[in-house]
Amino acid sequence: MEELKGAELEATTDLGPGLSARLGAMWIEGRILDDGSPAGDVPQNNVSLSIDWRPTPEVWARLRGAAFARKEDFGPSEKVRPGYGVVDLSAGYRFSGLLEARLLVRNLFDKEYSGTADVLGMPAPGRSATLILTGRF
Repeated sequence: MEELKGAELEATTDLGPGLSARLGAMWIEGRILDDGSPAGDVPQNNVSLSIDWRPTPEVWARLRGAAFARKEDFGPSEKVRPGYGVVDLSAGYRFSGLLEARLLVRNLFDKEYSGTADVLGMPAPGRSATLILTGRF
């Protein structure tokens, strides 16, 4: 049996017309109750900041940065995970109430980091871009 303890915080504030910021933070730790050893699959503590810009009702953009703390208390089949940071950028345009295009660029600066704490895990994907066209009918 294991025990997880943690906290999450999220706050949003307006920075002016069409501009807002969102701050998030997460802290969590996990222990196996029988022997006090670290539990597996516990995510890294992290903080994030997003800046949202909406200059018109049709156009929006978001810049998000996240920092993940080094994790040294790993579970039985895991490894130490170094700290890292990533930046994502997204934007969209609403053509009408029925059609919207969105672009998402993850890991904008192509940061290399571990995709999982598992000792057999692979690195996380590098930079990626997704173009989405959504429609309502």
